[in-house]
Amino acid sequence: MTKLHRDLSSHPRTGRPETSWKESVDGPPNSETSCAPVNRVSLQEVSRERFADLLRVAFPARSDAATARAAAAFLDVSDRAVLNWLRGETSAPFDAVFAIGCRVGVFQLMEVMTRGESRGSVLGRIVSGARRVFAR
Repeated sequence: MTKLHRDLSSHPRTGRPETSWKESVDGPPNSETSCAPVNRVSLQEVSRERFADLLRVAFPARSDAATARAAAAFLDVSDRAVLNWLRGETSAPFDAVFAIGCRVGVFQLMEVMTRGESRGSVLGRIVSGARRVFAR
């Protein structure tokens, strides 16, 4: 049986009350709640692909160069940095991912990030170390 409760403890760094919902699980862990290690190679590959897709959704253009120019202006970074993200050569910092996610909205963000599959399915493939989570 799974119970949801409000965690009202203090955040260790800020001292402010923690406001996230946490899950407590009675019984053995399952694929969505276990603490199995994430395969870093798979995670990096998948996250870079998804962020490139998200950039193309947020700044639709005829070319990656045009997408890079628009995204760079929005994020106040160089065109080259965005082109590297679009090619999957480097990972974007979280603040850039957050800004683009806010621009497109939560529903479109989740559609791009999961490509229509469930959260558990995506998590299971990253944790199990699948080299390619989804086909294009």
